Amino acid sequence: MDIQHIGSTAIPGLGAKPIIDIMAAVYNLNDFKKLVDPLHSINYEYVPKKEFIDRKFFRKGTVHLHICEYKSNEWIEKLLFKDFLKEHPQKRMNILN
Repeated sequence: MDIQHIGSTAIPGLGAKPIIDIMAAVYNLNDFKKLVDPLHSINYEYVPKKEFIDRKFFRKGTVHLHICEYKSNEWIEKLLFKDFLKEHPQKRMNILN
């Protein structure tokens, strides 16, 4: 439904770890179960994380895939934060400290 590049590598000029964070949207977070086998077939590993209440986490090497409900608070907050840092370069230093 939607895929977004998030995390530090999505913000030009921000120091970044060599990790690509991608966020993909589903209508219902419980639908992530349907993604486990197809993603596993292309070498993504599902990593259950108790601290991730509103998203599910997969990884493949240095690619991190976050599955969220479309337009959920988790989805909106991640995009707003990324957009804020892109639009306000002077605020980026506060993130690194």
